[in-house]
Amino acid sequence: MIWHIARRELRGYLHAPFSYVVSAAFLFIAGVFWALVLDSYAQLAGQAEMYGMTDFGMLEGVIQPFVSTLGLLLVLFMPVVTMRVLSDEQGGGAMALLLSSPVSSTQVVLGKWLGLWAFFGGLLGVGLLYVPATLYFFGDPPLAPLLTALLGVVLLTGLGSALGVMAAALSSSQILAAVISWAGLMALWILSFLASSDGILQPLGQMIGLMNHMEAFGQGLLKSNDLVWFGSLTALFLFVAQQRVESHRWR
Repeated sequence: MIWHIARRELRGYLHAPFSYVVSAAFLFIAGVFWALVLDSYAQLAGQAEMYGMTDFGMLEGVIQPFVSTLGLLLVLFMPVVTMRVLSDEQGGGAMALLLSSPVSSTQVVLGKWLGLWAFFGGLLGVGLLYVPATLYFFGDPPLAPLLTALLGVVLLTGLGSALGVMAAALSSSQILAAVISWAGLMALWILSFLASSDGILQPLGQMIGLMNHMEAFGQGLLKSNDLVWFGSLTALFLFVAQQRVESHRWR
């Protein structure tokens, strides 16, 4: 039943014109930043070669800055897509009908989440296929850091999808759901800056800040604490969403 709900959710996004408008805007902006990153790398690589520096590679010059930029773009765009994932059912009064069928609230939440995650995976996998293609056509990038960076982006979309499901479960308004999701992702992003401060909140920024856990993936590093952070936070958001959906059953 979870896979059935996920497939139905994914088909809903693939048949919605709004999804293509948002996806086109996201891919256009990502393409512009990709061109800027490549141009900056070409200039810096030329200067490094001029001064005899041979340790400036694609990891530092291309993969790491683009992963950081892509992370910020996802933070800004994901709430626009996720805002309707459960709000339609709540706003149209279809939630009670859905839960009256032999489907558990856990199946509903996981199915919606997987459908969203699959949509973002397809968007990035197809729309940004030119990224590895360009790197391998013009150079010889390290494979392991590239795959690690990809894993970080995949985990971020899973986290953002879970937060979007939770936000949509908490509100029947699509706009409010988008605001809640966007505020949550931006809060996690802003907390990252506390890690570089000298105040008492520095440990909090290191522990919770989104970019502190994303930057290791961009550097080609796979750390257990980053995997646990993404997994725990995603599970927390899905649990809150499940509890909220379950509450509709007893109304």
